[in-house]
Amino acid sequence: MSINPVVFSKETFESFTDFLISTLNIADEGLENQLKDLIAYDLLRGSRLVNGPYIYLNRPFVKGKSIRDFTEALNLDPVLNTVFTYENLHKHQEEAAESIVNKHHTIVST
Repeated sequence: MSINPVVFSKETFESFTDFLISTLNIADEGLENQLKDLIAYDLLRGSRLVNGPYIYLNRPFVKGKSIRDFTEALNLDPVLNTVFTYENLHKHQEEAAESIVNKHHTIVST
């Protein structure tokens, strides 16, 4: 399935403007309509807010093992179970930590 970049950017921008309008929560209907007109997306002129088109696909990370299962599987210090504020690692975090524990050269980037 191919993505039509014009339709994709229009739909993405419309979602953003809907979010913006709902976040601003303008009580005056006339002012809200003026803002909507000002930031509306036009297929020929684009937008006053964005010079795009910009496409950014941020896929969710694949879920990894729970920290408890991970520390047990690798025989790590159980204190690690209390250090983190979340229950599961992401798969890429799990793989990087396993690589380090197994003494492989590992590059970690943020």
